[in-house]
Amino acid sequence: GTLLGTLSVASGVALTATAAWLITRASEHPPVLMLMVAIVGVRTFGLARPVLRYAERLVSHDAALRLLAERRAGVYDALVPLVPGRLGRRRGDLLTSVVDDVDSLVDDRLRVRQPVWTAVGVGLLATLVAGLLTPIAGLVVAAVVAVGALGGVEARRGVAAAEREFVAARAALSDRVEQTLGSARDLVLWGAAGPALDALDEAGDRLSRAVRRSARSVALGRALPLLAGGAGFLVMAAVVPADAVSPAMRALLVMLPIALVDPLAPLPDAGALAVRTAAARRRLDELAAMQPAVADPERPASADLTHPEAASERLTAGWGDRDVLVDLDLTLPPGGRVGLVGASGTGKSTYAAVLLRFLDPTGGRQTLAGEDLRALALDDVRRATGLVDDDPHLFASTLVENVRLARPDATDHQVRAALDAAHLGPWVDDLPDGLHTALGEGSAHVSGGERARIAVARALLADAPVLVLDEPTAHLDAETAQRVADEVLAPGRGRSIVWITHGTVGLDRMDEVVRLGETRAPVPG
Repeated sequence: GTLLGTLSVASGVALTATAAWLITRASEHPPVLMLMVAIVGVRTFGLARPVLRYAERLVSHDAALRLLAERRAGVYDALVPLVPGRLGRRRGDLLTSVVDDVDSLVDDRLRVRQPVWTAVGVGLLATLVAGLLTPIAGLVVAAVVAVGALGGVEARRGVAAAEREFVAARAALSDRVEQTLGSARDLVLWGAAGPALDALDEAGDRLSRAVRRSARSVALGRALPLLAGGAGFLVMAAVVPADAVSPAMRALLVMLPIALVDPLAPLPDAGALAVRTAAARRRLDELAAMQPAVADPERPASADLTHPEAASERLTAGWGDRDVLVDLDLTLPPGGRVGLVGASGTGKSTYAAVLLRFLDPTGGRQTLAGEDLRALALDDVRRATGLVDDDPHLFASTLVENVRLARPDATDHQVRAALDAAHLGPWVDDLPDGLHTALGEGSAHVSGGERARIAVARALLADAPVLVLDEPTAHLDAETAQRVADEVLAPGRGRSIVWITHGTVGLDRMDEVVRLGETRAPVPG
């Protein structure tokens, strides 16, 4: 692709120079046969430029898109084991950063390396041709190429200085936008839309300032190839002796610096983009080099996980270097129900992460069906233990596929039954395409409460023997929260329940309530 691009741009340069020779020579009224070679050359270069450009785009983009597909799959495979144990419970900034970084790898091939190598190839060829005609012309062309290349250097320097602030501001804005849109209805309901929009404006202003600083350097870099081409035109006309070459050849040399603006013009943008692609590559390499917080044992133990008992023995766990859950003793018998309450930071969600083996204990042990979780295969643990997260994610797909994620072999009828059980039936009926309505980015709006109930529907569809519900009713009104709790906690389900909450809904149905950070509390009612 780079070779085809170089030939295409070189054809453009040759077209301009040959046309200047042809016009000047024709003004001398020579026999037409003396112009035939130049005429054929102009036609050849004129046709070759678009044909070679098309072939270059076809080859380059085919290779780049295949690279993109491979890297996306590779990054996904590397990323999944790191969340949340190594990377924490991040979403907007992590998602934006990783998606942009993977796309940057394609930009590195198409918009950084290829323009640079094309400019190098065409610049060397033009310098060689001009130097063979007359050494002084070769020096002028080399100077034009050097000044044009400085445009790329300047753009890279300026963008590098502003890049750290730009990346941080972009990630903060993306995270803020996602949070605001995800809770838009709630913000309006509670009269908090104004402050939320003000915070968005402030994040946008920080990003704009970083962009402006970067843009000034890129603008200066873009000006240098244009100035070099114009100055080269004047210098070439002044320094090439009239008796050194023929008038037609002198016209060719004079137009050569102008023609070189074409391959030199992309260098400033390539220099600016090189900073971001290099930073993206570093971040992806750092992700790939990270060791997951948990790993499958070499020889997984076998256990009957149909109705397992989950037991914590002096369990200690935390995120990073800080333990937030310390010396917890807790037994969840088959079919039992335990409520976890307590202030933020006392380890409720950390306990859920240990049960699903997103984290391994730093002290004590957690067992399932009598086996230490670290001795069981990760897939076995997560098939036996389901999670309703307090901030469930919706994928850019249909409603039915978002719910069927929990059990890929489920039928549409089974998915609809799970949604009805989560008290989403009337909402589904009002959707334009029912179960097959597209959700996620750019599609039907889903409120925080509806998203929470979709997560409950996933859990009901999966029907795991152990179910951890982390703030499942946090985004629901009191009446809906009670109905969802009644459905999930209905007697006769047979599953074990860990009910994590800041409120009181559902606690009256628990066998035991544990207030983390304090002693155990009696069951309400």
